[in-house]
Amino acid sequence: MADWLRIRNLGFSYGEKKIIDRFSFTAPVPGIVTCSGPSGCGKSTLGLLLSGHLTAQSGEIFLDENAVRRPSRRCIAVSQDDDLFP
Repeated sequence: MADWLRIRNLGFSYGEKKIIDRFSFTAPVPGIVTCSGPSGCGKSTLGLLLSGHLTAQSGEIFLDENAVRRPSRRCIAVSQDDDLFP
């Protein structure tokens, strides 16, 4: 059986600044995956890549054996800003 979430050698930069470099991760079963770390370590960028709002510059992301290449209802990103409601 394939992994539910598979990230392989993911890479992303903003200009010359490397944000994510050769990151790999698997989650074998469906569920909630969390990511924590200090400000500026790439958590929001990773979330935007996982939700398809950003395109990886290297590597690949699969959710239920489907490549993540654009936003879909299968995986969403919720902004850390309170811009959904006044």
